[in-house]
Amino acid sequence: MLKLFSLVIITFMSYELRIGSIPLNINDIAGIIFGSITTIIFIIQKNNYFNKHTLIFFTKEFKIFTVLGIFIIFIYTLLSEQNFLYSILSGARMILIFTSIFYAIFLMDQIIKFTEKKWQNVFKFFYIIIFSTFILLSLSIFNSILGDCKIVYGGNFCYLNQTSYSGNGYISLALYYINLIILVIINNFKIKLNYLNLSRILIILNLIFSSLITFNSGSRGAFFVLLVVTLSLFYKNITNIIKFKVNFSTLLMIISIVLLSSTQLISRLTLRTFSILSIRSSTEIINLTTRFRFKIFEQDALFFGSGNFGIGNNPLSPSNFDGSLRMFTVSYGLLGLFLFLFMIYALIKHSLKLIKRFNGYGDYKSAQIVYTNFFYILTSSFSNEHLLLNGISIIYSFSFIMPLMLLFYLSNKLIIKNLN
Repeated sequence: MLKLFSLVIITFMSYELRIGSIPLNINDIAGIIFGSITTIIFIIQKNNYFNKHTLIFFTKEFKIFTVLGIFIIFIYTLLSEQNFLYSILSGARMILIFTSIFYAIFLMDQIIKFTEKKWQNVFKFFYIIIFSTFILLSLSIFNSILGDCKIVYGGNFCYLNQTSYSGNGYISLALYYINLIILVIINNFKIKLNYLNLSRILIILNLIFSSLITFNSGSRGAFFVLLVVTLSLFYKNITNIIKFKVNFSTLLMIISIVLLSSTQLISRLTLRTFSILSIRSSTEIINLTTRFRFKIFEQDALFFGSGNFGIGNNPLSPSNFDGSLRMFTVSYGLLGLFLFLFMIYALIKHSLKLIKRFNGYGDYKSAQIVYTNFFYILTSSFSNEHLLLNGISIIYSFSFIMPLMLLFYLSNKLIIKNLN
């Protein structure tokens, strides 16, 4: 249990270190090491390393996307006209897409192996996630209250020592999403945790702390995705308000809306995050449409792209991509577009397979989690290049891999019956 707790803490430990002028987060180090090892093991097909439930997760489409993607990066590294060191660093930066995902798979593989030893370990897994996020978010809030945060675009709350608005926005969004999914799973499966009420209180505190950091980050994309996933999971409470059906959750939502409106909190905030809620002039509309009117391909790079990490002169600097799509199309042109669309196809196919399975069980809430997970990946991919930004990629990858693998594992083992 201590080993798993340490791995989870390290995963969420997006604390920035400096090696000369190069920023490197603690969780990046773990991701590079374990993610690279797991990627190599996957490619050489040493299947005895993974548990049987993880092996089932490796679909044919996932294998094609991984092998083809890494092969393309390798070829572009060899054919690059840049100096050798630049080519290696650019290729390594693009490989982070895969090492981050495979680190998340490595961690989930360790979690499943841990839970396979005895049923009680399923409960311990939830405790580990809840308490580790609570510890780090509490430290972040305490550090913020001391006034040690310096965030681009303002804001008084940050995650650990992050100064990037994207880092604060998407890291706290990922932790918000992880805790929200765990809360829904605990309620849906009626999991009888020891200290259940305490666990729920800690989850609620995690949601409050992480949403507070998201709101203060200046990342409008992270704030928008937070709203999307919350509405997707709790849309019935919204419909209950419309139909005048009141339960505890609906009543809590109504009170929150009334208090928010009566205090005019949103109108008093000048944070960049909330500017998405109050476009006050045609000039702002023009600025927003210009900001998000990105070109899919770089000029004169339609067919083959600009090479690995195709924007900027420094492969270790922020990438300035407008989203995940441009990350593929700018770097690899039409080939990158095909790879991106194939990735979306593989995700939709896998999600529909899970949805069909849960609907067959009559477990519609789990099916709804899969829908929400798809919306989470899709909407967040339009907002920023979080798969490449320092400190974000490891946590973000775990946040969308964890629900899929956990639900897949639960459905395969039929643990639902054992937990009731």
